[in-house]
Amino acid sequence: MLEQNRKNIQDLLDHLDDVRQSANKLGMKLIEEGNFDLGRLLMANVCHHDASKFLGVEWDVLVLGNRQELLQTVIEQHNRSNPHHPEYYGKIQDMYDVHVAEMCCDWKARSSKFGTSLEEWIHNEAMPRYGFTKNDEIYGKIMRFVHMILDKPFARMKGK
Repeated sequence: MLEQNRKNIQDLLDHLDDVRQSANKLGMKLIEEGNFDLGRLLMANVCHHDASKFLGVEWDVLVLGNRQELLQTVIEQHNRSNPHHPEYYGKIQDMYDVHVAEMCCDWKARSSKFGTSLEEWIHNEAMPRYGFTKNDEIYGKIMRFVHMILDKPFARMKGK
């Protein structure tokens, strides 16, 4: 049990590090393009990203894995208590830009952990789940932030 708890805590710390790295990268790019306040606020927000997971029932269920019968309720409570989740607002279109940016960093960390494509997850999972389309303003914001976060491993060759 102790080893599993240690692993779960390390997973949480790794997630927080991944989110922070993406947010710092995105924040600096926003600052470089002249959006100083958004970049600064994003980097400040991630200092507290998922802090609720260290307390109370979220700690017991999400990190330590106790009382799994409460898992769905705790996830819903976490989402409704943290403004980087669309559920906090009721709908994704109402989110402030700083929270959309943090959400994208969170999604990037999860996709990296599971070795999945962030862009495919957005199109196949997030769009139907949160009720937005490619024509919505929120889609443009999300994809703009995602493209600023994602590394481009190879530059496209001219003429190919």
